[in-house]
Amino acid sequence: MASTANEIIDSVRKIIFKWVNTQTPLSAPVLSGSTEIPVKHARRFQRKDNILVTVGDYFENNTLSIKKVDEENNILYLDGPVLNDYTDFENTVIRKAPGWQLVQGIYFGDHDVIPKYPAITVYCKDRPSEWLTLGSTKETFNVEINIYALASTKESGVKLVNTISDTIVEGLKSNIMPLVDDYDLISLKDDAKKGDFDIVVNNRDMIGQNRRCIIENPYYSQENFISYIYSEPGSESVKLKDPLMEDYDVADTSIIIPYRHIYNSWPTSVNYGNTMRNNDLLRAATITWFAEEQQLQSLPRYENKLS
Repeated sequence: MASTANEIIDSVRKIIFKWVNTQTPLSAPVLSGSTEIPVKHARRFQRKDNILVTVGDYFENNTLSIKKVDEENNILYLDGPVLNDYTDFENTVIRKAPGWQLVQGIYFGDHDVIPKYPAITVYCKDRPSEWLTLGSTKETFNVEINIYALASTKESGVKLVNTISDTIVEGLKSNIMPLVDDYDLISLKDDAKKGDFDIVVNNRDMIGQNRRCIIENPYYSQENFISYIYSEPGSESVKLKDPLMEDYDVADTSIIIPYRHIYNSWPTSVNYGNTMRNNDLLRAATITWFAEEQQLQSLPRYENKLS
């Protein structure tokens, strides 16, 4: 498949969304005065993160931050107590909110007019290409990520931009090989348990032996390889190269079969400053990020010269 920038930008936007809008439901009721919050999963939450407790459109009017994250037991320890009882725990969501504000938009491309702040824009600045081997090229995508916040006060605006940019950089560094379209998705037919090598899938036609795959649910992700496809009549099982590191349920698990592979990426710099947009003074930061992809070239290429 030809390398295109659109899918790269979409992949970056997904990573940013997952890190600046990290959210998880409670895993048990929480009562007023509690500072120990059991959650479905604590992944991507970090010490000193500002959070909001939400139920539907309701936001608790409270400035809470995370004091400690226990990822093994999925518990968030807060620096202050919640103000209300949350017995409907499955519909109560803990949301990361830098500066206790929700990011209002993550836009494709840079925009002259942005309706609400804080906001983030992502665009591809350029994409050089060079020969990597006799039959392949290295396609480099140089991307700029801009963070904008209203400069209501100098200190609060600067802190908000710094916090959001730090969070995005951490997310990008945690995704050196991001998932980029094009890819196929298949599902499990039976629940799979931690330690399993064999999994039962719904559609083996999309799977090839020795193919790279990613097994993922909303809380865990594991890269693996298909080491064997069982040929017995009626079998829908495949064998993985490595055992599963977590339990995976039919209801929320996807198996990703990628066709593109970003083999290197990194946020190389962050620049800070101010800017004027639509008569608004904004605090701003620009993150420079690159991704490198190998693209196979069919040689020789025959193209009509006169028609």
